[in-house]
Amino acid sequence: MRTLYRCMAAVMLLVLLGWGSSALADDEAEYSVLYSPPERVEALFAAFVDAMPLQTREDALKAFQAMWDESAKKNDGKPKAYYWTGLAGTGTDESDYLVREDDIAPLEDEFGDMPEYWQLRYFVSETDLKERIRLLQKATEVAPDDAVSLYLYWRVMADTWGPYRGLGLKYEEKGQAGLTPEELNIYRNWPQLPAEGMERAARMEGGNAMMYYWTAQMYARLGEYEHVLELLELGNNCPHNVEVNLFPASYMYARLDELTDMVGANRVGCLATLKMYLDAQPLPNYIKLKDTVKEMCVAANLNGDLEALNTVHRFACRFGETQDARLIQQLVAKVLVGVLSDHVLYLWGPMDPEDVRGFNGLYHKLGMVLGMISGSQVCSRHFADAYTGGWLPSFSYNEEPLKPEELMKLFDQGPVGEEFEIKVLGRSIAGIFEDMESFDYTDPAAYRGY
Repeated sequence: MRTLYRCMAAVMLLVLLGWGSSALADDEAEYSVLYSPPERVEALFAAFVDAMPLQTREDALKAFQAMWDESAKKNDGKPKAYYWTGLAGTGTDESDYLVREDDIAPLEDEFGDMPEYWQLRYFVSETDLKERIRLLQKATEVAPDDAVSLYLYWRVMADTWGPYRGLGLKYEEKGQAGLTPEELNIYRNWPQLPAEGMERAARMEGGNAMMYYWTAQMYARLGEYEHVLELLELGNNCPHNVEVNLFPASYMYARLDELTDMVGANRVGCLATLKMYLDAQPLPNYIKLKDTVKEMCVAANLNGDLEALNTVHRFACRFGETQDARLIQQLVAKVLVGVLSDHVLYLWGPMDPEDVRGFNGLYHKLGMVLGMISGSQVCSRHFADAYTGGWLPSFSYNEEPLKPEELMKLFDQGPVGEEFEIKVLGRSIAGIFEDMESFDYTDPAAYRGY
């Protein structure tokens, strides 16, 4: 119990001190990844919420009971812990609970000139990927100067191959003669094409680090070491560092602290639906980022380029400071910083005691990141055990399935878990990463961790 209270005290002290939060708030207050005027974006989001099949608490409770029953039926009488997330695999008809593209299509006359509208169409569409990708292409056509839409289009293309999905299999089966000249050119130059598209978008935007960082990861797959360093350096010097998501996710993450008021506390069904959409957000391929850091570390050491190590280190730290990003991204950033330092220590071998002291300070900070996240989990479980019936654990820490009525108690509160993790805990952890940025691989001994 004493350990629990120490964890709680540490978390609360850092939160109360607002470590890192004021700087982040000041830096990002005027920046948005959304293209259209705020009042039009708000109107589009309101129309999206109005189209939701689940509006009231009663609507949602009935839906979740059906999901509970179906999940229990498929799992020997015991529903899965997250039987309600994303609806996929529950055996239920998703169209009964989620917004369909047919529900959004009638809004085109009012919102069709907005790239966010076409992102929304893509977001809810269930059509074949080759058809869906044209919706993102439409977003780039209605707003040719919207760098974010261009970036999203090429990033989705990089992950899915879009309309060119299956070219690899076709080439293996039929050889070069089985592809048209256009298909053969695309096959031979992938992923160069999406990498170049993402870079055009990042440079067009000019000020958002995350766009440069994910573009750099694409070029790392191509083995372009010097260009990766250039892009990471550009990202490190950007004034903004904001996660880029499709609308409406981009809007929801940015407005988490206002979401309940915007939707209406009495529209619990809508809040539940938004929660399901957020949980269904796909995760990026973080493993490839880890591989990139390892490769860059080896290359920098072979070239004797300590400043390159600093570039990669600062990227890893800023990755943990990203605004509107989920908590898992900070765990990934902790791994990236640690992977780089681990490899350096292995390659450098024995070193001066003062340098060792600097590395110890860095590892202490990494431990604080993990400690704050773990402490939040321990606190959530503690209060759930201590106040049974009145306090429920955060969604993120469920081990046993919550019955539909218990689940509704969490939805009644709105997105308090996400708001705390992103707007409070996440910003406090970001302050630790900000401090770690000052670690210098050309002079490890100078780092004291404060």
